[in-house]
Order: sequence, then C-alpha cells, then structure tokens
Amino acid sequence: MRLWVQAYNRRDLGEIMHLYSPDAVMELAPGGTSFGVNEIRSRLAKTFATLGMSLLIRNEIYMGQWAAIEWQDPVGLEGCTIFRIEEGLIRLHRSYWDSAKLIAAYGPDRAN
Repeated sequence: MRLWVQAYNRRDLGEIMHLYSPDAVMELAPGGTSFGVNEIRSRLAKTFATLGMSLLIRNEIYMGQWAAIEWQDPVGLEGCTIFRIEEGLIRLHRSYWDSAKLIAAYGPDRAN
C-alpha cells in the first residue's frame, strides 16, 4: 500500500483512484462510509482540500488479501488504515484515528 500512501501524500487524486475497485467501500471512523469510486473520489478531494496532512508509515502488515498500515502525520496525529485487495484493487478501505487529536492539530472547521 506504499503506492496509496505516496499518491495520498502527493494529493494525486487521479493516481489514487486507479487503485480502487469501481465498487469499493471506504469506511472512516469517525467520518462515515463512502460507496463506489465517485463517493470515494469526492471524500478524498474534500480531505485534500481541507487538510494539509501527509502520512508517514510506521508499520505495515500484509496477510493474503489484507494490508494494514499504521501511520503518523508530521504534527503527531496517528491512525491505522486497513485495505482488502481483490484482483489487485482496493475493495475495502477502513481508516481509524483519534478525532480529538485531529481537531487539535488541524482545527474543528477542517477536521470534518
């Protein structure tokens, strides 16, 4: 999932979307669920427009069709993202982080 992190850090929406299955699901806790590439694209575009964060990989785990990354951004926000890969594409994307730290780092207006 290093390709995903690299594209995320460059804010390269086109490249990152090529990694998703057309019927992918993105679950953000907190943050809600996006169904399909159009909703995922909209969610990521909003994230890129409002947050200046980048991800530093702290740990990676791969097992069969599952991949997990533990990440941290430069201001100290920490989280975990889990992917299920099917036929070489992301079918399920789940991300978890501490909302209080996100708000403290980026402010309440930019953290939604």
